[in-house]
Amino acid sequence: MTIDDFENYIRQSFSQRRLPVDRCSRILFSQLAHMPNYRGLNYPYQFVEREIMELEGQALHSATKPAASFNEKGQLGGFWHKHFFVPGYEHLGVNAKLALKLDDPTSGKTSEMILRVAKPYKGRPFDEAAKLSLSRELAQEFVFGQHGVQNRLSGKATGDWIVYLPHDGNNYYLCIAKHDEDDFILDAIKVCVIEFPFINDVLTASALSEPD
Repeated sequence: MTIDDFENYIRQSFSQRRLPVDRCSRILFSQLAHMPNYRGLNYPYQFVEREIMELEGQALHSATKPAASFNEKGQLGGFWHKHFFVPGYEHLGVNAKLALKLDDPTSGKTSEMILRVAKPYKGRPFDEAAKLSLSRELAQEFVFGQHGVQNRLSGKATGDWIVYLPHDGNNYYLCIAKHDEDDFILDAIKVCVIEFPFINDVLTASALSEPD
């Protein structure tokens, strides 16, 4: 399947799910078609598709944070973003670090979890069977425990952004991007003006509101 074929396949998938193909930019579909493939039940684009379904009011539960507007005083003022999460990408590692506060040297979450799970093994022979058992229990707690990764995937997950613009009661989906790609997002939005001319009014208002 060529990239063009795959892009058409994605458009058809959006249509089958009653998603607004006419309110999705050409840039967005091109990005979705170029997302890396991996073995599994889903293509990465489907996790973007799922979040757009949620934004369109279809009865789905989102794993990620609620949609939010960009800073009104910044260059992306007036535009909004919604997170999407792709299992198996770097998104899993980021959410794991946030769930257990692995980047916070003052947090005792991880050490508390390890000590609690390991406590029953104290004073027991630590043979191969015990090592395997402890490893399984730690993995289980890491993913499904009270402060584990799975808990974060219940409406609190982070990931990358779907950038969109609410306009006249509808959402217009423009591109996907990482958190530190404001300049790329702005360039992509400017290209989208060709398809959605009203975007220019938002860009102009945003530029006027930026601090000197």
